[in-house]
Amino acid sequence: MKANVINFLGFEFCWFACVLSAAYSLAAVGVVLACVWMAMHLYLHREFLESELSVAGVAVVVGFGMDSLLFKLQLLESPHERLWALGPLWLMALWLSFATTIRHSLGWLTGRPVLQVLLGLVGGPLAYLGGESLGALTVNGLWGTVGVMVVYSVTVPALFLTAIVASAKGSAIREAT
Repeated sequence: MKANVINFLGFEFCWFACVLSAAYSLAAVGVVLACVWMAMHLYLHREFLESELSVAGVAVVVGFGMDSLLFKLQLLESPHERLWALGPLWLMALWLSFATTIRHSLGWLTGRPVLQVLLGLVGGPLAYLGGESLGALTVNGLWGTVGVMVVYSVTVPALFLTAIVASAKGSAIREAT
C-alpha cells in the first residue's frame, strides 16, 4: 500500500512538474524530472524491467502518437515548442510517467476493462482541462475534449493489456530459467 501511495504521488509530482514547467516555457525541467522519476521507478522494479519497459513503450507510441494526431487535427494546441510535427515533448514525458502507475497505484484496475475505459473517458479530459487551466495547452472546444476522451479510452486499456501480456511473458521466462 505504501509503495502504491509513493507511486501515485510520484506521478502527480511529474504531472505538475511537466504542466507547470510547460506553462512557464521551461518544459525541459518537467521532462528531466519525469525522466528521473522513470529511472527511479525502473530501478525499484528492475525484477519486472521488461514488463515496465513494455508498458512505457506502448504509452509513448500509442498515447503520445494519438496526442500528436490531436495536435495535427488542431483539437489540441500548445503555445510552446513541439517535437517536430508531433506534440510537445513534455506530453511524452507525461505518458512515460503515467505508465509507471499501470502495474502499481492503478494496478487494482487490472482485469476491469470497463473501469479502465471509464478512467480514460473521465480522467483524460480532466487532466487536459487541468493542464489548460494552468496554461500548458489549449483543448479546442467539445471536439478537443471528445478527442482526448477517445485517446484515453483506447490507450488506458491498451496499457493494462500490455502489462498483462508482458508480465505473463516475463513469468514464463523466469520459470524456464
